[in-house]
Amino acid sequence: AQAGIPVSICTDHPEIPEDLLPLSAGLCVREGLPWQTAMEAITCVPAEQAGIADRVGSLVPGLDADVVLFAGDPLSLEARPALVMINGKIVHKNFIK
Repeated sequence: AQAGIPVSICTDHPEIPEDLLPLSAGLCVREGLPWQTAMEAITCVPAEQAGIADRVGSLVPGLDADVVLFAGDPLSLEARPALVMINGKIVHKNFIK
């Protein structure tokens, strides 16, 4: 990342479950990767590298979007989804007070 090379973070499913992707990014932040770079490494950069950024990877009008909202830092161990939307429909609500 410091050399300007785009970074992607992935899991090696089934050895490392896909739901541990944010944890993997959080560990990279703990070891010095900037937070924004870590978020991009699990969203828009892999989409670009896979050639599907015209469909997914960013929250912009016209792209497919499955969205997960967190009350806090999504890369922390304490992170729990507050809202999950798939194909524009809410599939999970757990608003934290």
